[in-house]
Amino acid sequence: MVSIVWKVISSGAYSITRQSKLIADVLDAKFVGININDNGNKIENDDKYIVFGNPSGRLNMILSLLREKAKILYLVAEGRFIDTVLTTFVKNMKPVVITPSYTAKQYIEMSGINVDGVIHHMIEKMPEIYVSEKTIPFLYISGYLLRKYPRNLDPLLEKISNMLVLATTKNNPYAQKYRYLAIFSSDYDNIHTWAPRLTDELKYKLYASSKFYLNLSDAEGFGLTPLEACYYGAIPIVVDIPVFREILGDNAIYVPHNGTVFEEFFPPIMIKHFQYDPIEFYNKAIQSYIFYEDYKPLSKKCIEYTREWNNKNNYLEFKKYME
Repeated sequence: MVSIVWKVISSGAYSITRQSKLIADVLDAKFVGININDNGNKIENDDKYIVFGNPSGRLNMILSLLREKAKILYLVAEGRFIDTVLTTFVKNMKPVVITPSYTAKQYIEMSGINVDGVIHHMIEKMPEIYVSEKTIPFLYISGYLLRKYPRNLDPLLEKISNMLVLATTKNNPYAQKYRYLAIFSSDYDNIHTWAPRLTDELKYKLYASSKFYLNLSDAEGFGLTPLEACYYGAIPIVVDIPVFREILGDNAIYVPHNGTVFEEFFPPIMIKHFQYDPIEFYNKAIQSYIFYEDYKPLSKKCIEYTREWNNKNNYLEFKKYME
């Protein structure tokens, strides 16, 4: 009797790869990254795959190799897209389509693909770290993408950089433009030496030592780092967009947006940006910092919220689609 092996493939960014590994671990499946047919990852006749990623050319390439073996697509999107390859694949092969948020579900369905369910991300197991006092006013961890660093950030970063610990990638034009409280490299290939490297251990310590997590992004399909920050009681300050209301609830400080615009990321992706006033963001952040003592109950509430979130073991929900 030939046993069926479930495998998990990541076709996306670093955070998607880490979540893919977590899915594989929870489901007792095999994580194969994107290296199909390499080093023992050969496609076998009885294999079944969960494919996790953003709509993209890389995703389409993987699906063209897997065909009917791609049984579950776990798709995240930050806007609508026009992708006849992906939509045709779903129509013909009929995989189960899951998203990590109702916001992503809306974007995927807006693009012509029916979504069968929503399974929120989990927070990977992180160590318990206790600090006697939080000494970092603001923290932000993100590689450079336009949606992560909107074009008009200069008025904000010029005022707050000396209170901000930033972890980012070398291609970020803001990285060396201002003098930060500290700056770290979040490049993933280990060859960049332009700044001290952000290791997992250091990331956890930064979360634990920070009062606020200053999330500058104006478009998300989920938003994992604010949730991780909550785990350590670093209160997220975020733009008031639907996915943060869905994921963070009232465990964050919200800055209003003043309109939306779709902008082409690369064909055929159209990111939905929730534009905001950087000075209004700055004022909200500074006001929160000045009155931090009043926000300590919210910090404690964030910690409790994320412990409850992870106890649900969300990824076990995939099992009902694997039968």
